[in-house]
Amino acid sequence: MDRKLEKMKKDYLNIPIPNELEKQTHKSIKRYRTLRSVSKNAIFLAASILLFITTVNISPAAASTLSDIPFLNKVIKVVTITEWKETKENNQLDIKTPEVTGLKNKTLSQTLNQQYVQESKELYSKFQQETANENGNYSLESGYIVKTDDDLLLSLGRYTVETKASAAESIHYDTIDKQNELLITLPSLFKDDSYIDAISSYILHEMNKQMKADTGSYFIKNDTDPEGFDKIDPHQNFYINKQHKLVICFNEYEVAPGYMGTVEFLVPSEVIKDYLVSDLYIR
Repeated sequence: MDRKLEKMKKDYLNIPIPNELEKQTHKSIKRYRTLRSVSKNAIFLAASILLFITTVNISPAAASTLSDIPFLNKVIKVVTITEWKETKENNQLDIKTPEVTGLKNKTLSQTLNQQYVQESKELYSKFQQETANENGNYSLESGYIVKTDDDLLLSLGRYTVETKASAAESIHYDTIDKQNELLITLPSLFKDDSYIDAISSYILHEMNKQMKADTGSYFIKNDTDPEGFDKIDPHQNFYINKQHKLVICFNEYEVAPGYMGTVEFLVPSEVIKDYLVSDLYIR
């Protein structure tokens, strides 16, 4: 590998740089700087992609060498494809639509991205309906957050905050195995449905613990609250964090009063290790 990298370096240093490349590089950097959500890592990634494409186009020998480096085989990332903003008197709309790029699994790519576009369209229609005959204060904001992005996993959350008389927030996560290009569901992580009781018992313990310490308030199923939380849904909303721990999520008002917002519970791996199919994702 060292010899290959050294050869690649020499090949690259001997490549004549076209005049247009410098102009295109400046254009690319300027464009990325205008993106509100850009980070230093994103700029580095953009520059890396530009270098990679340029090198492959100019030097077939370098392309052959680069193909031996795993992380250059594909780059899966999330970008903003549209942002809709609108103001109508005291009403405001801001919708950012994400797109997952770089997937070779076209079925998965199309399913996810079409879903994100459809959700944005439905939110836009809702805003138009809510503000058609009213002059009150109404706002609708929707965007996304990347919780995990490493060599194995991408956990992407799409959130919506709706404010009228009060605010309501919801968020839904998708977690993708980037190497095998498949969508990870909660049941797929476990051998059987025993995980439901194991995770539910842990969450109930944490809820009661927080309530006793006066650090949280929850709707727990009992004689006075038959509709309260009892156990998670088999397909409960979740993501896998950067430390590869399972995080169970609830939308605002789902298991707690509105002032607590969306609620998350990080599940210790020892609680679920006996039920996991493997430790590939959860460690």
